[in-house]
Amino acid sequence: MSKAKDIYYIIAYDISDPKRLRKVHRLVKEYAMALQHSVFIAPFSQSLLNEMVSRLKKIIAPSKDDVRIYPLSYPQTPEIYGKRKLPDGIFLNTIMDYQSQSSTQASDASLPFIL
Repeated sequence: MSKAKDIYYIIAYDISDPKRLRKVHRLVKEYAMALQHSVFIAPFSQSLLNEMVSRLKKIIAPSKDDVRIYPLSYPQTPEIYGKRKLPDGIFLNTIMDYQSQSSTQASDASLPFIL
């Protein structure tokens, strides 16, 4: 049986309390790669996405905090203006392709993108 293809998601948040902000940041970093301070990207299976959302719901204050998760059809090369997160010539989809190929060889399942 073939494994369902993971879908890439952008995760962005605005958390009002510094303590909750640190907890949310640490949690999302377990699953995704930071693009900016509170914007992340990662491929998720439905079960892994549900796991992260369940854990997030235990941390945030819904009346004060905002967490958004946007599905992408495929991570395209973005137009970037200003300071870059990655060096010139290195694109996010290249990194994710490499990580996905090497995930079968990695032994540390806590690393991001090792699904």
